Amino acid sequence: MSRRIVLIEDDPDIAALVEEMLTEVGHEVEVVHHLEAGAVDTHAQLVITDLLAVRSFETETAREWIARVRAAFPRAAVIVSTAHAPAAAVGARRSAPMPCW
Repeated sequence: MSRRIVLIEDDPDIAALVEEMLTEVGHEVEVVHHLEAGAVDTHAQLVITDLLAVRSFETETAREWIARVRAAFPRAAVIVSTAHAPAAAVGARRSAPMPCW
């Protein structure tokens, strides 16, 4: 089953690799390098995001970024991907209900 996936990633090499892998297994993938202010997409089913806005890796900043992503993609499940484990843990502790995927 094909899913509509939005990948928010600022590294072009990582974005190209993830997009290729997801496309090969049949998903529709949209790559964006930043999140436009006020943007809302109700069609995406999954969002994979790096912690782009989090340059200091502070917990509160990470929470704000995740909240911003959830507001922009209200019907999508969200996967947070980062090389900074403490920042990624913020997404795992998020208690907001997530749609089934």
